[in-house]
Amino acid sequence: MSFSHNGVVSKEICIQIKTTTTSALYETKIAGWIARVVSQRFPVADGMYPHMVVAGTADSDWKDTETGKLENTLIVAVHESSSEISGSFFLNSTYDGLIVTNEAKNSTPTLCADAIMNALQRDSELPPEITALGVSGVSERYMQEVWSEIISNERNWMEGKGGGWMVHPMWMWSADSGVHDIREMSFDFGWDNHHE
Repeated sequence: MSFSHNGVVSKEICIQIKTTTTSALYETKIAGWIARVVSQRFPVADGMYPHMVVAGTADSDWKDTETGKLENTLIVAVHESSSEISGSFFLNSTYDGLIVTNEAKNSTPTLCADAIMNALQRDSELPPEITALGVSGVSERYMQEVWSEIISNERNWMEGKGGGWMVHPMWMWSADSGVHDIREMSFDFGWDNHHE
């Protein structure tokens, strides 16, 4: 089994996963597993949404014409939970009493690609269907494209179709609720509207 990471700390994590057989069969299981492991490794404060995860099938039993091998790849996107409102200087800056000590439009990212890879690799519930896994910290713009492709019901470069904007399932994990899914909520991420 192969694990790799790019070592980047970001609010946005893209995970590509190779599976032993038809990747579409494992999408829900693997998305929920990743939501749990990431949220346990990087806990969020009480009353906040957990880190948010969407998943889609890039290749499901796609036959490589050169090697003749079947390719099975999932793409999982993780968006970091935030206690502050994205884009608000007032809410994201730090203060010493009534004095602004550091201006910030967005909170500091904390999701670390290598820490996530290590947590996934060492987890006792690592799905046996996974043969390779790559964890990348990516830019917000990169994530908007990937997230949009995953949730789209008219995908451009992934197989199948997603559930659509504000409909596609988004997985989260909390100690109280365990793994659960709700409709995807990227409208609340402070992104521009290019991902709809």
